[in-house]
Amino acid sequence: MKHDIGRSLPPSWTSGPLPLLLGHDGVVSDGDWVETKDQDPAGDVRLIQLADIGEGTFRDRSNRFLTSSRANELGCTYLQPGDLLVARMPDPLGRACIFPRMGRRCVTAVDVCIVRPGSDSVNPTWLMHAINSPDIRVAISDIVINRVNSPGHLGKALVVADRHVSAVFESNMMRLSLTSNLDRRFLRDYLNSPTGKRRLTVNAKWAVNQASINQQDVARTVVPMPPLREQHRIAEEVERLLSEAKNCLVIAERGVQRARRLRQSILRWAFEGKLVDQDPADEPASALLERIRADRQKTQATGDGSPGRGRKRKTA
Repeated sequence: MKHDIGRSLPPSWTSGPLPLLLGHDGVVSDGDWVETKDQDPAGDVRLIQLADIGEGTFRDRSNRFLTSSRANELGCTYLQPGDLLVARMPDPLGRACIFPRMGRRCVTAVDVCIVRPGSDSVNPTWLMHAINSPDIRVAISDIVINRVNSPGHLGKALVVADRHVSAVFESNMMRLSLTSNLDRRFLRDYLNSPTGKRRLTVNAKWAVNQASINQQDVARTVVPMPPLREQHRIAEEVERLLSEAKNCLVIAERGVQRARRLRQSILRWAFEGKLVDQDPADEPASALLERIRADRQKTQATGDGSPGRGRKRKTA
């Protein structure tokens, strides 16, 4: 569905591309490409992610960090309170919120767009609500299914947005255009579930390291159909639980890293004499070494051939 934003504006209003609304010090930029290897649980810079971006609300759900030195090496854009953060991926696509004061330096991931109106420009709150409005935010549109891929990735589904521009898709994908009584997110999540994927790919054709499905396979796929409002609730609950699962994974990864550091610390303390308290009544280790040295010298001088000492002479 396409919209003509200027079709019903009051006479004193106008419209234009976002960059024209920014002040001289304004910014429109994608977030930074921060990979897992760049992150550090003990870092002092917070990495803001998609899970943090709500519709008009900063959710504060993620828990990833990197060091200042690494952020500077990557040339990251540090966020400022009042920046507008726009989600470049669903769900829903294009949702926007205002970045709050966090008490620490923050950057954001590449799938989030940063909009900083700058001085002498539009009000950030007004701009946030404008982007979240139906006439400006891109409308949720078709679902695309991967119909040719390796067996483990066959049948992957995602929701595609209508960006008001012409688009095509390659031959190893298949498009589903849905009616208004089906939540796109619900269908996507079902097709990506173990049950949905099994039903979608049960008749797949196999080749060397590759499999494929066709339109008939998709048409025969059985899909559950709860009421539309229940579909919305299920889709929202799936998003919430997946976000929590991702946070649990982050916490688990941090726990494993802490356990590794603790193991190294325990070994270091053990061999630095810091793991247990020292007993002044214990014989010094230097005395033990001196006794061993003296005993070895005595054995060498006397040629003592008792068991465990020296080497036995060979007999004819």
